[in-house]
Amino acid sequence: INLHELKEATVKAAAGLGSAIVAFHNEQDVHTVADCPDMAERMVRLWMHRARLAVAASDCRLLDTFLPEMMQIGALTLIPASASLLASLLRSPQNARVDVEVWRRCADDDDQDGVLDVPSLADAQEAVESLANQASMYSSNLWDLLSRTASYLSELEVSAVQAGCLVSNDRNRFLSDCADLSYHLPMDPASCHRFLSHCFQVGSPPIAP
Repeated sequence: INLHELKEATVKAAAGLGSAIVAFHNEQDVHTVADCPDMAERMVRLWMHRARLAVAASDCRLLDTFLPEMMQIGALTLIPASASLLASLLRSPQNARVDVEVWRRCADDDDQDGVLDVPSLADAQEAVESLANQASMYSSNLWDLLSRTASYLSELEVSAVQAGCLVSNDRNRFLSDCADLSYHLPMDPASCHRFLSHCFQVGSPPIAP
């Protein structure tokens, strides 16, 4: 395996760290989330998983390595998952109005079980702010890459429609993640115009609500 393939594999693996599959990897079936009797606790557990990631990413300055490598590799197929990871790390539990009491109960349970480095809501918020500051240094280049990815996903959808194939929801999920990213990494007017132009280029399918 060459260095480029190794870097691409590493970025691809890192991009999936914030998923529910990883957060609940020790459960037999992570796809039964809808059947969980306590959805509030399940959602808090997912937030806590991402908070741990955010704290660790902030402490080791992961974005200083991850973002430059992601942009250098430039593989547009990897960008949606990478953008999803970054968006999940930058989402604030406080802004999402996560149930404070459920978070405290889950944290107490983890403490009793001997889990190390259980993050508080304050820890999570501090990590989000730190990561946003780190990511802001790459904002311009990042939005250029996200713009090209939006165009790439639009072209895939056009090809699928023309071929009579089922259209995936990848572009809508990607644009939702980009909307979250824009809260912490606002675009300048030129970048915003370029991004929207790629999203609504001629021939692109309409964006689902």
